[in-house]
Amino acid sequence: MDALERLAAIGRDCACVVGNPHTNEFRIIRLDSLPLEPQTRNEFAERGFQFLAIFAKLGADELAIEAEPNIDEQTARLIFRAIVSYACVPRPLGSRRNDSVDWLKRLYSLNDDRSEAQ
Repeated sequence: MDALERLAAIGRDCACVVGNPHTNEFRIIRLDSLPLEPQTRNEFAERGFQFLAIFAKLGADELAIEAEPNIDEQTARLIFRAIVSYACVPRPLGSRRNDSVDWLKRLYSLNDDRSEAQ
């Protein structure tokens, strides 16, 4: 398992950056939305998009990024712009699928230590 696969396996809210460093265009694709529709794949190919990086949250304040080795400065800047733009978009707290259901199950499994006579 290489570093990209390992990050995708252990991270939360994983996404990859695809783009064209020569045109400064990029798109962020959440891994849970894969596979892409054929029309989207064709559009990316026409624009000369390539895989640039993968990133994921590892903790509350920790973001991990893995990119192909030996990228040039222009590609690194594009990856940085993409990740900053992604981080600046507010997301609902339960961003993972079925996250709210799991949270409710854990909530209702807690013991109620309140006394009846308050």
